[in-house]
Amino acid sequence: MQKKYFLLILIFVLALMFYCGNIKPFKASRSGVRKEIEKTLKFETFINHEFRKVVATQALTSDDSEFVIFARDELEQNLKERPLDGKTHILLVYLYYMLNQHDKALKTAERLIELAPNRSDVQELYNKIKNNKLLLK
Repeated sequence: MQKKYFLLILIFVLALMFYCGNIKPFKASRSGVRKEIEKTLKFETFINHEFRKVVATQALTSDDSEFVIFARDELEQNLKERPLDGKTHILLVYLYYMLNQHDKALKTAERLIELAPNRSDVQELYNKIKNNKLLLK
């Protein structure tokens, strides 16, 4: 009987140690990275638009929905500053799609076709969005 209680306590202690030693620091590092990104963007340098694209590229492989939303908001800012940037449109289509904002993804893809009507990859992306067959990750 005492062995059962000892094992239960041991399992609880090990789970707590695992959480405090691995999960908690991981969560803290994720929020710290986002704060550093925000701090970098506040400098408003000439490379902010490129930096936002790098952040969006990282968000495409992230499972952190808050980070994906942050990246989407930053790319929307990119579109305000550079409305003819095709790569921003492409990344934004993917982020909208990840966030289940299919209407916005479709509208952004349509705008991208207006900007680059002769690109077959853009047309292919539009068709995948339209038919809801875009595969992510």
